[in-house]
Amino acid sequence: MVRDYDGFSAVLKGIAEGNTIVLSRLFGECGLNDPALASLFHVPGRNLASRVAELQPIAFDLAFDLLRFDPDAKEERKPADPNAKPRDVLKECEALFGFATGILKWTPEVAWNATPGEIVAAWNYRDEAFTSPEDRKKKEIASLPLAERTRLTFASIGTRKEGDAE
Repeated sequence: MVRDYDGFSAVLKGIAEGNTIVLSRLFGECGLNDPALASLFHVPGRNLASRVAELQPIAFDLAFDLLRFDPDAKEERKPADPNAKPRDVLKECEALFGFATGILKWTPEVAWNATPGEIVAAWNYRDEAFTSPEDRKKKEIASLPLAERTRLTFASIGTRKEGDAE
């Protein structure tokens, strides 16, 4: 949907202007079928403009929820990991744009209109596709618990093998 409207800002603008096509697409993307959409906009005894005005805040909330953005948040978000460092969103977006245009060879227009999720998915796919078998093994070992990694490390440097008697 974001790509169809040339960016997220155009979707937000459509919601703000009360564009019924944008509102219908947004609610439709969330699983409402045509009869449900029709009943959403047509309420007997009410005009369309007042109904659209009622739906706009819901549409904004929905769009912001899809981005995990809370415009009313008063306190600073705390990371799930207490040791995590704050991330600069602008630098993250620049890195994604640079990856999309530099590594994936997407045109700037395609990269700009892609969602961060699409770029990250392409990034993950490329990473998986070009990872050597040795690097895959290293990643698998890194994901093991510390005790298991320690056992494998000692086993690989020539200490006694498991099952050997003293």
